[in-house]
Amino acid sequence: MLTLVVDVCSDRGIAAFIRNGKVGYFAGLPLGLHNSKFLMPKIEEGLKVLEIQSSQIELIAVGIGPGSYTGMRVGSMVAKALSFAHGIPLIGVSSLEGYLSDHQGIFAAMIDAKMAGCYLMKGRKKGNEVNYLTGPEVWKMEHIGSVLKDVDVIVSPHCRSLQEKFQKNDLNRQWEWQETAINVEHFASRAEKKYRDGEFSIDGSLDLLYMRG
Repeated sequence: MLTLVVDVCSDRGIAAFIRNGKVGYFAGLPLGLHNSKFLMPKIEEGLKVLEIQSSQIELIAVGIGPGSYTGMRVGSMVAKALSFAHGIPLIGVSSLEGYLSDHQGIFAAMIDAKMAGCYLMKGRKKGNEVNYLTGPEVWKMEHIGSVLKDVDVIVSPHCRSLQEKFQKNDLNRQWEWQETAINVEHFASRAEKKYRDGEFSIDGSLDLLYMRG
């Protein structure tokens, strides 16, 4: 299966093509919350590198948040346009599902939610399998300590801003921090599972995760 993966919900946006579980093309967009303007040019570059037409894409997986409202809207608009133009199945995946720990055990994928606190999703990695213990949630900083009591590793696209928040709120436990971009193979596999389960649209319908504290 040829899957297009796009996510511009954070300042570390990506565009990638995954073919049968392997990365055929990957582009990390320039850092910053205005990176969404680079999305379509990178998709077009990927098509040229792979020598394919957009009509040959079999599945589109797009990050639906939580994160930057502008990024969510732009990413979804690009994905919807491609889906509608060629009748390609469209699947929304929480951006938090793309941040994967390097280590075994329980981890928390986190995105800075600015004044609202942080967006968070907990999972357990065992071997090559990941099972999620929660859905995407938004938490105020004063409650984070209890939420993370069973967590060993925090994975995020921007650890520094979160660490500063933790310090300001006297959260002194020594979690292991891993700063990373989205794991596109894992993101695509989550989308492909949803496709097999029939959780996709071909009419451009997509529910974005506009989460508020």
